[in-house]
Amino acid sequence: MERYELPKNWVWRRIEEIADISAGTSAPQGEQYFSDGKYPFVRTQDVGKLGRTTCLKNTSDKVNDKAVSEKRLRKAKKGSIVLPKSGASILTNSRAILGVDAYIVSHLAILEPNESLLDSFFFYYWLCTIDMASFSQSDSGYPSLRLSDIAKIKIPVPPLSEQRRIVKRIEELTRRVEEARKFIREAESELAAFTPALLAKAFRGEL
Repeated sequence: MERYELPKNWVWRRIEEIADISAGTSAPQGEQYFSDGKYPFVRTQDVGKLGRTTCLKNTSDKVNDKAVSEKRLRKAKKGSIVLPKSGASILTNSRAILGVDAYIVSHLAILEPNESLLDSFFFYYWLCTIDMASFSQSDSGYPSLRLSDIAKIKIPVPPLSEQRRIVKRIEELTRRVEEARKFIREAESELAAFTPALLAKAFRGEL
């Protein structure tokens, strides 16, 4: 259901209309599939330790040619978005844009946007506004997200040029926020160092 009226030239689209949706595959079992690995293998913890990132490249594990040829691993393209679809990790609302082509574990959903309709970064930032826990099933006490439910979620889609303008503005504001946070951290550090000296002066009657 549409949540609000959109500006002119924007349309509501179900995710399945503008992105391919799939899941990863079970992780290979055995050191023989990771020895001398050279292909990134994204696990839930790789996404979780970053929380949210627009460039996931580094993974704890890498698979080798043996794993790729024998295990039918699911490969996701650079620019795809991955997010947890099973277990308590759903509640973290972690998100990541892949910065490289990578193989994906089964606990993650893969959303590959149609680039003629949807900018990856716009899609990512919009997904960051959605609480996926509200779409999860937990009948057995184990939270899970069905791909079919993700597919039906509606997203407001402006023209690509507008999507990119919005992304640019978000990134500008994000940089300003990070700069402000850095300034606050530095000020707090300086204050912590300054306060003892200030108190010492006060109790010596030097203020």
